Amino acid sequence: MVIIDGTRLALPRTTADEPPGTPSIRSPGERFGFDPGQGRGEAARLARLRSLLVSGLVSRLNAFAETLNNFQLSESAVRTGLAVELDPALTGRVRGEIRSGGEARDYYRAFSRGLDPLARYAGRPGTHVVTLHAGCRSEKLEIVVEQGAANRDVLDALARAVNESSLPVQAELIRQSSPGQKVEGLVTTGLTLALAANGAYNDLEVRLDDSPGRLLRPLDLRATDQPVAAPVARRYDLAQPRPAIPTTYSGRGLDPNAPAGLPAGLYTLRAELGGRTADVSVNVGAADTVGDVAKRVAARLDSSADFLRAATRVVNEPFYDPRLAGGMTSVARLVTEVTAKDAKPGDRLRLSEDVAASPDGASSLLARLGLNVTATPGADAELGVNGRQRVRNPGLFLEDKGRLAIETVEQFGGRGALRTTPLEDFAARRMAEAALAYNDLNSFLRVEADLWKPALAASFEEPLRENETGLAGMGLRLSRRGDLVIDDEAFERALRENPERGRKLLAEEDSGLVTRWRSRLDKALTGDPGRFLVDPLPARLASRASALDNDLRSCLWDALG
Repeated sequence: MVIIDGTRLALPRTTADEPPGTPSIRSPGERFGFDPGQGRGEAARLARLRSLLVSGLVSRLNAFAETLNNFQLSESAVRTGLAVELDPALTGRVRGEIRSGGEARDYYRAFSRGLDPLARYAGRPGTHVVTLHAGCRSEKLEIVVEQGAANRDVLDALARAVNESSLPVQAELIRQSSPGQKVEGLVTTGLTLALAANGAYNDLEVRLDDSPGRLLRPLDLRATDQPVAAPVARRYDLAQPRPAIPTTYSGRGLDPNAPAGLPAGLYTLRAELGGRTADVSVNVGAADTVGDVAKRVAARLDSSADFLRAATRVVNEPFYDPRLAGGMTSVARLVTEVTAKDAKPGDRLRLSEDVAASPDGASSLLARLGLNVTATPGADAELGVNGRQRVRNPGLFLEDKGRLAIETVEQFGGRGALRTTPLEDFAARRMAEAALAYNDLNSFLRVEADLWKPALAASFEEPLRENETGLAGMGLRLSRRGDLVIDDEAFERALRENPERGRKLLAEEDSGLVTRWRSRLDKALTGDPGRFLVDPLPARLASRASALDNDLRSCLWDALG
């Protein structure tokens, strides 16, 4: 292993500049043993030069690929005229999508009026039954109001009942001392009950009913309006995104053909998620294998509880057997997984068993299958947005009255900005970056053209040549020597006047310029990139020592950034 610590990367010095006894260093190539005077073998020297050329190619291909990955021209961006731009720290960790027209729905679907939390509730005491509607589903909730109950007691009881329901609706209490203090656009002060639906259930209609109106009338619960104004360019400061992780039970490493090893009879299991429960009974026979029992448990759980998924599969696990030639072999092993779905914030799946009711009063079916402890405890999605912490499950966050959807993809402890930016400005900057990377790659291949097979450069030039007229209308053209030239004003004007045409030219699946470049880059970066060099190299390199020495110097500086 060679460690480059920067101590010997100074520019070449003359002999007069060096202390007595210091060997003369004439070029960067000598430091890597490329100078014939150092006695290196010709084959080794050429192998290292080949490696250097390939490294230079790969670094440029990767740089080009990175700029193309940053270029996005989605259908939502074309419709709204805005693009989502992420700081590098957030790229790949969160995703953003602009919503408009009928797509945009506020996370908060209804608000009560603002109430004094300590004041006496104005409605009647007693037991009230209200109906929570979520789309085509509904569920009755029972609320008990004690004599002399305060407003906060009633709102808290109603919020808990909603959150314990099986419907994908969340309720929370919001306290504001001034309009917009906690929730943008909420003008009420005091304590307010909010009903919300995660952005994953965008089309869900949410409402609460009680036909006499005895409980809800004093709360004056009103639905929020669907936003009609177009989204605007703005900045969102995001911090510490964390994706939602479902609770998972996973039993692994069991031989599916081994005897079940359990007393025959009936076993009773319970699954719980929030306020939802499902009890199942599983029969175990005396001749059952572990695989038989696992499949039966998974099928009963999966069909009896709509808030989880349960399945089994058999995998081949490798292991070392010293008795075998080569040592490595594999064996079939059973995997049983039970995973929560449609969880609300705070919900965690729990599997339990009434062991006392088992056939012998002591055996555990869950323990036999390895499902008695969680493999993944589960977590809600979290995201700080402009200094306010959001908790959601699933991990989709709606901002700007639902006109911006943000999804957490990967946990990250830092922070960064998401900007909704005018489409033409965003696309022009990203295309300029792609053009620089394209020209750098093109120049690298052109300078030593007789060392590279011409098909590589032609593969990236082809999408430009084949749609030369259409791209020229967007201000994109090739210069005489093959570099990509952009007329920024023409590019932005074309996107403003006809953004859909621009999207098709640049980002249409299979035919867009950027899409075709990505496909060619994927192929170029797959396999040995040395295949693009001509063969043989020796005669072509023999008279090029000086040029290759300069190439090496350039690559050294590129490697150092």
